[in-house]
Amino acid sequence: MTDLPPDPLVAILAGGAGKRIGGAKFIRELAGRRLLDHALVIASRWSSDPLVVAAAAEGQAVSGLRAVVDRQGIAGPLGGIAAALDEALGTAADRLMILPVDMPFLPEDLMPQLAAALDREPAAGCAIASVGGDRYPVCSLWRVERLAEALPGYAGSGGRSLRGLVERLGGVAVEWSGTAARSAFFNINTAADLAAAERWLERGIDLAGTPG
Repeated sequence: MTDLPPDPLVAILAGGAGKRIGGAKFIRELAGRRLLDHALVIASRWSSDPLVVAAAAEGQAVSGLRAVVDRQGIAGPLGGIAAALDEALGTAADRLMILPVDMPFLPEDLMPQLAAALDREPAAGCAIASVGGDRYPVCSLWRVERLAEALPGYAGSGGRSLRGLVERLGGVAVEWSGTAARSAFFNINTAADLAAAERWLERGIDLAGTPG
């Protein structure tokens, strides 16, 4: 009997300050639910116990969830990935899936497509989503061992860009195409973005990014 690989750890990056949307982004509501709640629904497609990575000040808002805080001393999404990596190293997971809290329409085939790309490219340390050449490193799947080897040196040398970390790990981009793909990877940064997402839902676009 062949041993199956362990499931990846699925982590939601929820620590964004949300300065352009009026405060902590993950508690902003879309269709009556927090963006975090939408992200948890997406994460639950691939994990029964997803991880939420939040800012240190938001502990009460994630009470009752499996949660950690951003790695102190590393700004931006890289601090969230560092904290998720710490959690992954304490499990049997050999891959770490990263999802943003502000993309409520992500496609159902996100994880399978990224995983297939890593299977095809054994030298790649991660796989990231791309639409029309626009890359989304916050929608990504990482080899835990490779990430653990690279991240300390990268962060220690002043690296802060996820794109730079992807390059260091020889990441592979997985392309989604078409109008529906643009909708699927729409991210919410402002009140106007949130209003646009509400209008999409009213017109029948579901939370998997597929026109209804």
